[in-house]
Amino acid sequence: MYRIALNVAISFFRSESRHVERLAPLDDVATAGDATSDDPRVGTLLECIHGMGPLDKALVLMYLDGYSHADIAGVLGITPSNAATKLARVKERLRATMTHQPKGATP
Repeated sequence: MYRIALNVAISFFRSESRHVERLAPLDDVATAGDATSDDPRVGTLLECIHGMGPLDKALVLMYLDGYSHADIAGVLGITPSNAATKLARVKERLRATMTHQPKGATP
């Protein structure tokens, strides 16, 4: 069911990206992390995730939601070892970005 919902959301996003008009730019919409944490690292992490490609973003968000590599692989249509490898690479890029940022700075 999660896979169907994710694919429908991606398809909707693709079809909507063809239209010029937008109701509200995503930059103007507050994220959940803005309201729940005063830690500047949360904002930096969310900005890093926002800048990722669709597959990497889906991997990270599903990982943060607590899904296993097998569950992530099933939803995204890849093997569990591929999901684990891609996730490890994404986490390493996030780690490098987060450690190279001065405190309170954003990428």
